[in-house]
Amino acid sequence: MSASDSYLQSLYTAAGIRSVRKHGYITRERLRFAITIGEIVTDFAVCTVATWVVCVSHVHLLRDLHAAYRSSTLSAGMLCGLFVVLLSLRERVYGGSGGLLQVRETERVLRVSTVSVLLLLATDMCLKLNIPLIGILLAFGLLPLSLLLEKKLLASILRLLYRHSIGIERAVVYGDLDTARHVASTLQQSPRLALCPVSVVAGNVATDITTLPEFGYRGSGTIPLQRGPLSSLLLQSLRCDLLIVALPHLSKDVLQELSVVAKQAKCVVALLSVLPEAEMYTAASIDIDGMVAVALADAPERLSYRVTKRFVDIILSSLLLVILSPLMLAVAVSIRLNSKGPAFFMQDRVGRNGELFKILKFRSMYTSAPRYERSPATATDPRITGIGRLLRRASLDELPQLINVLLGDMSLVGPRPEMPFVVEEHSRRSRQRVKVLPGITGLWQLSADRSFPIHQNIQYDLYYIRNRNIFMDLAILFHTLFFAIGGGI
Repeated sequence: MSASDSYLQSLYTAAGIRSVRKHGYITRERLRFAITIGEIVTDFAVCTVATWVVCVSHVHLLRDLHAAYRSSTLSAGMLCGLFVVLLSLRERVYGGSGGLLQVRETERVLRVSTVSVLLLLATDMCLKLNIPLIGILLAFGLLPLSLLLEKKLLASILRLLYRHSIGIERAVVYGDLDTARHVASTLQQSPRLALCPVSVVAGNVATDITTLPEFGYRGSGTIPLQRGPLSSLLLQSLRCDLLIVALPHLSKDVLQELSVVAKQAKCVVALLSVLPEAEMYTAASIDIDGMVAVALADAPERLSYRVTKRFVDIILSSLLLVILSPLMLAVAVSIRLNSKGPAFFMQDRVGRNGELFKILKFRSMYTSAPRYERSPATATDPRITGIGRLLRRASLDELPQLINVLLGDMSLVGPRPEMPFVVEEHSRRSRQRVKVLPGITGLWQLSADRSFPIHQNIQYDLYYIRNRNIFMDLAILFHTLFFAIGGGI
């Protein structure tokens, strides 16, 4: 189990707690059970249909198919659907959260669908099911896409139910501000949990802060923020059903006090496993006669992952450089025509393990601007050229970094590389980012928080470092593509 999974383990455990309050016939427990059963049935049906479609896609007229062939392809589809359901149960897809920006859910869908198709191929080779090879190859693309669309539709339906307060429980998150915001945002992005975060309560915040921005692509949501101390009257005013306590150091006296407050407000208390110093570790829980111990170990970067990641970087960056070369040429000419100076801009950046490398970008500022200075925070910064505003808004100034990826200085996915003087100002916790290869895109680059300094939103990169694997990298690239198409970059 990764650190991020154990991080919210108590929250998932709380999902099975029956609230003291009643919410009519459709309770949270019944809704979650219906969601799980419905998702299993839908996954099986979608995978069966998608696999059957790709298996017969090379035949122009379905009515000309022999009955035996129709039966074998349908059996292959059902077998693939069974693989997907069993692997999803093993991965704990049903009933869990999607992590930051829902990338974790996409990663699981990609992994489960890929392994399922490979199992179908192995079964076909062993049992001679005569499944067309072209159908299996097409399934690698259609199956994950079908599952992702299905889960997006499911999330939309659940959010519609929540807007009408059907089957949800109202949750209040109390504790450390950063951790509490993380938990509340995860709840908002995980409709399967059927928990609606109505407020974050923290005792060490400025009085003029009333809302917290939600972790998300475009920052469309906010979370109400209350200043402590916590009281039963406050919980009652918020109509709290579940109090989630997110404190790194929780004494018995504080726990007893919170339990009394929650009991007076007639709500349930859920304790969150908080590991503030364990971002770079994996964690596994051990049950010792009802007591939960967390075993920590260094988060290794497997050789197979590094080799596969490098292979993907080389192939994709080479293809993108060839495909995008006409666009890059047009951008370079536009820069030269718009202002004096070269089309490209080079600058020292801190790479993996603190090694410096020359990052390559299209020049978006005037040549008179200092080479090493904090990046512009707004598009109206006078240092930015006219064409530079357009390039930065569309992230076209980043395209030459594909050359850095090809050279091995960067990866397609990873933390953003910073200038040396910026890294020197970072805290010890923030400097953990340089333990992995920097990338062009990543979780922070996809979020609405990219408009703020990365050291203020370190949780994105730490989340990636804890959970990185080739399927997560592909999931981030997938989200980057649709994020850019939707105008989010």
